[in-house]
Amino acid sequence: MLHMEDIELYIEVQIKNKEVPGFALSIINESEVLYEKSFDLTNWEDKNQPITENTIFRIGSVSKSLTATLIMKLVDMSETLC
Repeated sequence: MLHMEDIELYIEVQIKNKEVPGFALSIINESEVLYEKSFDLTNWEDKNQPITENTIFRIGSVSKSLTATLIMKLVDMSETLC
């Protein structure tokens, strides 16, 4: 089973290895926030900008997978209603 401590450790290793400057993670079930944590900095250039719950991120190419997921959820819901 995957534990939050394992996920946090993985993220911290990626930050330490300079794979990403920082990371924000939220896990939400319906309308309930189950887990929320931010890690390190917004970028490597501005060393004084920690990630917080109010940090705004550029979504970039991530929107394609989010859109596809939402479409499939709608398809699943429509099949359930029919």
